[in-house]
Amino acid sequence: MPPRSRAYPWLLLALLAVTAWSYTPTLGAGFVDLDDRGYLAENPHVSTGLRFENLRWALTGVELSNWHPLTWASHMLDVEIHGLEPAGHHATNVALHLLNVALLFAVLRSLTREAGASLVVAALFALHPMNVESVAWMSQRKTLLSTFFALVSIWSYARYARGAGGAAYASSLILFACSLASKQTFVTLGLVLLLLDFWPLRRAEFDPPRGRSLVFGDLLHGLGRLLPEKLPFFAVSLLAAAIAIQSQEEALSPLDSYGVGTRLTNALLSVVRYLAGFLLPRRLAAFYPLYPEDLAAWHAVAAAALLIGLTALAVRVGLRRRCVLVGWLFFLIMLLPVVGIVQVGMQSMADRYAYVPFWGLSIVVAFGCRELLAGRSQPAFQRAAAAFALALVGLLAWTTTRQAHTWKDSIALFEHAAEVVDRNWFAHSRLASLYFERGDYVRSVEQSRKALLYGRRPGIVRSTYGLALLELGDHEQAFEQLELATIEAPDDPTGFLNLGWLHATRGEYELAIEALARAEATLVASTPRYTRWMIHANQAQVLAKSGQLGRARVHYDAALELTLPAEENLLLRDAARVDLALGEVDSARSRLRRALENDPGDLEARRLLDAFEAPGRSRR
Repeated sequence: MPPRSRAYPWLLLALLAVTAWSYTPTLGAGFVDLDDRGYLAENPHVSTGLRFENLRWALTGVELSNWHPLTWASHMLDVEIHGLEPAGHHATNVALHLLNVALLFAVLRSLTREAGASLVVAALFALHPMNVESVAWMSQRKTLLSTFFALVSIWSYARYARGAGGAAYASSLILFACSLASKQTFVTLGLVLLLLDFWPLRRAEFDPPRGRSLVFGDLLHGLGRLLPEKLPFFAVSLLAAAIAIQSQEEALSPLDSYGVGTRLTNALLSVVRYLAGFLLPRRLAAFYPLYPEDLAAWHAVAAAALLIGLTALAVRVGLRRRCVLVGWLFFLIMLLPVVGIVQVGMQSMADRYAYVPFWGLSIVVAFGCRELLAGRSQPAFQRAAAAFALALVGLLAWTTTRQAHTWKDSIALFEHAAEVVDRNWFAHSRLASLYFERGDYVRSVEQSRKALLYGRRPGIVRSTYGLALLELGDHEQAFEQLELATIEAPDDPTGFLNLGWLHATRGEYELAIEALARAEATLVASTPRYTRWMIHANQAQVLAKSGQLGRARVHYDAALELTLPAEENLLLRDAARVDLALGEVDSARSRLRRALENDPGDLEARRLLDAFEAPGRSRR
């Protein structure tokens, strides 16, 4: 016998418990070197918690090529509760994922009145290993939060569609706006709501219904009545899309990097790869490089033919089983903004982009099988189906747990990515930087060479390569690599920053000032805060050493606006010395007092303050 309705809450709780257990490896993980610094540790607006000025920044600022004020606010709240300890932040991500699983089950059950199939969809969502990236990666809080608001928005829309009135419609629209203010994941929600009108809400049928309901007849005749109520959703989507494109303008790959043909071919292939990943998730990684030379015209033709064939099959089956057509179209519609036609970044695809689109494929599987097998009530068959479902949940839980372990730290993450994805230049590049930070310069050089062998951005890799060579004593090769970095990546500030630092260590202050000025000239809104701070701090120190105290003071002020409290006191003391040399005693006093407020045990700041506040010292 199928489970009685009162058993489903217990089955859902069991699913949530298994999911929580599968994600326990993330609770012992740290922040990874993939945007997490910019989101938390090195972002003073977030790391200082919920404050009015921080919330104002969240509403008006664009950081890391994103505008998502509610996501920033959630990170600030986490800091208030957990500080900067990673475990608490990871626990919030896991909790949000569990909440989304429960909401997806509740929304589907409310829409379809089918608890069993809804639970299967929720289970596939909860434990699919491709979703690990969205949960284990702290910077993907935006995906989790956007999904939460979207699910509640869909639930409110369903209430409106069933006669709850204008308040339900208004709440759906407001919650949709909240979803987009977390991340623009559901920018196509208006189209999704039209699909839900077709199935399972069945609002697109004739009224009164005809003897036979045809798929396209339902859609065409219902469109005129249902489309106007979606216009506010489309308007909000257009506004969010405009904000997203503007905020990600610097992250968009220009056409000369990836031409239209490359983008279209990769987009078609990536849809096929997502489909394959849903059915057989393997060799999952944090980054999948895009190599245009690997793409051929026949790839696009074959992928397009497969997708057209599957769509035609979905339409044909959808004449009788609407869930199949709606699930397939949901998968395609939700993937459309992220498949790479508008290319953001250098990846060919990303696991995080499958977090929501896989609902559609899960609906095809769960509800399609439910309708196909309707009427088969033999106990033996039902026991076999239940055993298969339990085995599948167990396999998914095991695979998800293994994948979650790869996110325990940055080196484990990128070593895994380099192992499972051939020619993964990005993974080797990140490993080079990570090993350099650890002081393992031999491995840093080794990973740099691999990244240069496969790479698409050699200038950035050469910066790390040059610094590692310098630490190993190969000054000539180090200088050559840093100069090549500025030539091959003239728009990247890192090469000029490192070259300027090298000139400064050799006492070549004029050359250092020139290189650092060029680094400053390449700064854009999406440049990481830490890089901007490094450029201004290095300029201030080099200018001070060369005797250009007035210019040094300007850069000290700029650096102090960007720095974190843990790094602030050194700059405050150095800036105070420059102030004193310029006769700006009040400014020096203010800086030193600020340093002592940060750290009352700062003996150097105390000594400097006592020295010029001693009796007889002239003051200004």
